[in-house]
Amino acid sequence: MTGAPDGDGALQTPRLLLLPCLPPVAQAILAGAGALEALLGVRPAADWPGPNFSAYLPLLLANPARGRWNWLVIHPEDRLIIGDSGFHGPPDAAGTVELGYIFAAAYRGRGYATESARALLDWACAQPEVRRVVANCAPGNRQSIRILEKLGLRRVGIVNGELHWTLDCRLCAPDPTSDTRSG
Repeated sequence: MTGAPDGDGALQTPRLLLLPCLPPVAQAILAGAGALEALLGVRPAADWPGPNFSAYLPLLLANPARGRWNWLVIHPEDRLIIGDSGFHGPPDAAGTVELGYIFAAAYRGRGYATESARALLDWACAQPEVRRVVANCAPGNRQSIRILEKLGLRRVGIVNGELHWTLDCRLCAPDPTSDTRSG
């Protein structure tokens, strides 16, 4: 499987580093760019974090286990956090996790969402408690639709006005074209 974590829990892809948002990282994000740079040696992109992730940070601090399911996407060459990707929390009782991602505007349309999400899907499907990955997107969000198709999720209907997608982890296989490796 691609997306094997290194000793710190980070995942490395050919162009990105994915770092779980554990409490020290969440605290640094809340403290600002200087704290992030001191802790990780990277700065946030100009429009990151977005309001949804910022609002989620207190939940990550209150429940540290959630941080293992939420990841910062770091562009090592630029030394920037360019987005966040991951799951809305640990698996539910049925073994389902919900995939989500958002990237700084300057880094959209370059394949980073697909690359990071593929590594995280492989990671999640390797977790024994995960059986299924779901995702939702607006019907007009062509970029997300294309990403979810590339990742092998299957569109199964509309839930609350959004397209609903699913992937059975038993059907997951490593992507032979991916060069994701431990960092």
